[in-house]
Amino acid sequence: MAKPAKSRTRPRRAKKAPSSIRRAVRESFGFGGNAPVPISLAVRAGDYVFVSGLADHFFRPEECTFDERGELISDGSGGGLGTIEEQTRGTLNKIKEVLARAGSTMDDIVDMIVWLREPKDFVGFNETYKEFFTSGKPARAVLRNAMMFTTRIEIKVIAHKPLP
Repeated sequence: MAKPAKSRTRPRRAKKAPSSIRRAVRESFGFGGNAPVPISLAVRAGDYVFVSGLADHFFRPEECTFDERGELISDGSGGGLGTIEEQTRGTLNKIKEVLARAGSTMDDIVDMIVWLREPKDFVGFNETYKEFFTSGKPARAVLRNAMMFTTRIEIKVIAHKPLP
């Protein structure tokens, strides 16, 4: 009769993280000294660039006006009045600018989350999206978000760009 296998009593050693993650490089790209909200537009952590959720315009929370039910009337920016195609194009161009500041490009995007205020905007968004991603399309989720300010779309991305 064969002996039963001994169970391993010592914990397994943790594997080392890839060198791109072990590098302690963390750099934020923000609004400069006049930030309307307390966030970074993007953060580079090793070989990855994390871009905050962006729309085609910025607003200041203190300039927002609400009705008696708490529904947003205006974010005070004057933005958000265009079509879904215009807002998608503006948002993706803003993401392109932020990625460039972090040394990355649209081709480096590996993951994207898109929030649309209205499901009916999906077709217009998707047609405009195709203009920016003709090959090497990133993974993507598209969600509905009723808590949008005066905008119809917001996009958050993660890009992978190895450090030199």
